[in-house]
Amino acid sequence: MGINSFEDIYEDDTPIIITEDTDQSDSDANNDDTYAIDYIAENSIITILTDEFISHFQQKCIGFYFELLKGYSYMEIQWNRLLSQNTMIGYIGNRLNAMWNKFRRFTCGYLIEPDKKEWINNIVFYRTKNYDGSSFSYNIDEKYMFIDSSNIRNRMEYYIQENKERKEKLKNLQSNPSYIFQQLQFIVMSRCMDACDNTTKYIVSLSSSSMPSEKLILSKAKFMSIEYTHPFMSESIPLELPSEMLVAGNEILSAGFVLRALKHQRMSYVFDMDYSIKVIDGMVNMFQLKSTEYIVLTENGYSVRSYE
Repeated sequence: MGINSFEDIYEDDTPIIITEDTDQSDSDANNDDTYAIDYIAENSIITILTDEFISHFQQKCIGFYFELLKGYSYMEIQWNRLLSQNTMIGYIGNRLNAMWNKFRRFTCGYLIEPDKKEWINNIVFYRTKNYDGSSFSYNIDEKYMFIDSSNIRNRMEYYIQENKERKEKLKNLQSNPSYIFQQLQFIVMSRCMDACDNTTKYIVSLSSSSMPSEKLILSKAKFMSIEYTHPFMSESIPLELPSEMLVAGNEILSAGFVLRALKHQRMSYVFDMDYSIKVIDGMVNMFQLKSTEYIVLTENGYSVRSYE
């Protein structure tokens, strides 16, 4: 049969072209749908298997952690029992522990309190003028004395009186323009056993203040947060106060006290008299302490005072 016109070509070929394209499109669509279903199913199975593996792994890790805790507790109990039953082993254990603490003090970049349960620490907070003469560097000097509870109060009173006399002698020197070493504050801090309840407590006194009462009574004051801040620091540093230090009559968070606390922690800091302490107490009262202020603990709470 011959081709008489362009219409004959259109009529003959068009149904074939449309039919072929439609079938191909349906086939491709079916293939895409099948691939998508297979892909989703495959990924769902992988996700389920991964989640099961992670869950199983977490359970194993938690179980292993608790087994380690049980083992450590058992070893600690047995070791303490062995120390108490054998004098020689106890002596060796104490000496090894003391050597380890001395090594840790020597290698770490912060200060650590002595291992002795009872001591007196005479703290001098001072500053020195830098070479350019335009600014100061601040530091503390600690001097520990190991002593028992029977005469710790007498020793503290002696330290306080001695510091008062030293402070009076330094007033004349500090008026000298060439004087580059200036003692700003004296703190007497002690850790001793309280005979009433056989617990360890801290006593903290400024040299210009009186001793705490004879009976060491824990203050009702509570502090939710104590943070050191400085204009040149992007982050604040939390200052931890042991509960044994919250004794009525204690004078805490003075400038020398704050610098000592900073030197007994790991974080880096900037210190001068431009710092401030952000405090949130147990009643959620928020306030700031300047470098010229400190807190005195009382039996029922606390009060904020300024230096003389």
